[in-house]
Amino acid sequence: MKSAEEYYEDIQPLLANGWHEAAICALEQLRQTHPTFAPACGDLGTLYYKAGHKDKALECYKRAAEYDPENIGFLKCLADFYHAELEQVEEALAVYKQIIGKGAKDADTLFIAANLSVVLHNFEDAADYYQQVLEIEPWHAEAFEYLDKIRSQHPAEGETSAPEELYRQSKEMGAGGDLEGAVSKLAEVIQLYPEFAPAHNDLGVYHQKTGNDEEALKHLQRAVRLEPYNNTFAKNLADFYFLVKGQVTDALEIYLDVLKRNPEDVEVLMAAGHICEAVNRFEDAKLFYSRVIDIEPWRLEASESLEGLQERLKRQDGAGL
Repeated sequence: MKSAEEYYEDIQPLLANGWHEAAICALEQLRQTHPTFAPACGDLGTLYYKAGHKDKALECYKRAAEYDPENIGFLKCLADFYHAELEQVEEALAVYKQIIGKGAKDADTLFIAANLSVVLHNFEDAADYYQQVLEIEPWHAEAFEYLDKIRSQHPAEGETSAPEELYRQSKEMGAGGDLEGAVSKLAEVIQLYPEFAPAHNDLGVYHQKTGNDEEALKHLQRAVRLEPYNNTFAKNLADFYFLVKGQVTDALEIYLDVLKRNPEDVEVLMAAGHICEAVNRFEDAKLFYSRVIDIEPWRLEASESLEGLQERLKRQDGAGL
């Protein structure tokens, strides 16, 4: 008897060619022999959703997340379905919290979790999520606006020490499009509080955005030294090494360190794949791209990168004959 993985591989051409009805039949047959094979459940959820069968889609999304609870991609499918399609706020937020708890702290997920927390009047959680969004994207106007409203209408006990207040002001300026004012305010923060890591991180991001590479590097490095286990700060520094300085070894070292703390960070997996491909570590690159596809099968960038790499290797093999 074939393994679940072998059956699943045989079904991929049906999915790739858009033969959805045939794919549903094949995947359901796979589930009969291997009922806890999560990828089949995940694909069935998407196919049933496209066919308008919401109840079946939800059941399949639930099973995929149940059978492979560490797979953030399956959890995202379930959370997004609860949120966007069924409008079940409590259920959606519970799953988004699981995703965040497993380390998937991208700005979009955090922003949705914050908004849902507001709907449920969990203002303290919402403020925390909005703050994390702003650490990733200091110019995120909506996150700043909503965070400011929460803090003005629901102040936390003992909230807002001096550096946080100045930092909040920099966020306001950045969200309003005043990048120069935000940079100036952040410079004031670190002059008064030189160990305040978020200000260094944001200064690095702003300086990179405006092309001031020397200052960007200085502040991004400082933020990581102050908070070495902050994945956002680490990724910002690694991105700078890779995209701006071309220091692929330094960037890859940081990305791999982040992956030790969060093995399913798809952005870091993609970046690591690109770096490995750039330095001719092709087998490593294929592993990183494949891992992204395992986590988020719908991620076109990963599929295209893997296919492009395989075509490149075929051409090289042909040229060597």
